[in-house]
Amino acid sequence: MQYIAPHYGASTAVILALSSNPGPQAGGAKGSGMLSRDNNEGTAARMGDVYAAVGLTDDQIVPWNAYPWHVHETHPNGLPNNLLDDGLDALKRVLDLHADILAIVAHGGDAHRSVRQFMSKKRFGARPGTTSCRS
Repeated sequence: MQYIAPHYGASTAVILALSSNPGPQAGGAKGSGMLSRDNNEGTAARMGDVYAAVGLTDDQIVPWNAYPWHVHETHPNGLPNNLLDDGLDALKRVLDLHADILAIVAHGGDAHRSVRQFMSKKRFGARPGTTSCRS
């Protein structure tokens, strides 16, 4: 499982940026082991550019993955539902650790499916002050 780079706002973040699974630069054998806009890959650079364009700072964001383990090579075209389900407990723990998160921004189909599965699971319940999920 990858770590969240320390330049993100663990105590101040209001947005969870959810992607599919760690790419080679975050979770691969030669990767940094960190989710970071500083990773040397296209996705990290694009996300950094998007955040900058809309005025978001690292203090406002926590990145995470629907399936937080590196399976990029074995599932390059999307994650099966059983892997998304396997990632839900980790997603719940991340949200519990970041109590100020107000929104999840789902990047891509896997992330959208993960949020829908998360919201439909009775075992998690609603977080105080939350409403429904929109895709």
